[in-house]
Amino acid sequence: MSEWHDTAIQLDHIYSQAPQIARRQIKNQPQLLVLDGTHYKYFPIRRLADGIHGRAMDAPKCQAQEIQRYRHSLRSSGFREITENEAEHEDLLSELVRILQDQFEDRPSPSKKTFWIPNLTIREAILNAFQKYDEYGTPEGFGEARTWYVSRDLPLNFHPATI
Repeated sequence: MSEWHDTAIQLDHIYSQAPQIARRQIKNQPQLLVLDGTHYKYFPIRRLADGIHGRAMDAPKCQAQEIQRYRHSLRSSGFREITENEAEHEDLLSELVRILQDQFEDRPSPSKKTFWIPNLTIREAILNAFQKYDEYGTPEGFGEARTWYVSRDLPLNFHPATI
């Protein structure tokens, strides 16, 4: 899991304790991280950035900088950006509208929405690379790997073939 995912879990808990904060934050923010397996599913990027930097995510005003400062971190944490020009955008927006109506009898603010979703193609590429490594060993010209970076908790007896 990434710090974005972990912080979204914390914000989901805050929202469960104070739904009025959830309504205001989710409704008004244009940049949202989408995370399945949570109650609220949509989380404002700037509020998550506040949490990552140790600031209160439920404060009346957000302290985080504009989203451009977080794009690289989101991408390297395994998320990809969905804007209005992409096919998934309409489905995500429709689901956001439905959640806000069901939970709060409200609609999202009219600002354009951008969604950040888990980038499954990165995960698939990593798993494919692990499989090739297990089958063929180290590619010619490369030494043994000294470090593996993964975005989920692994058992102490981890081996790439076990994922």
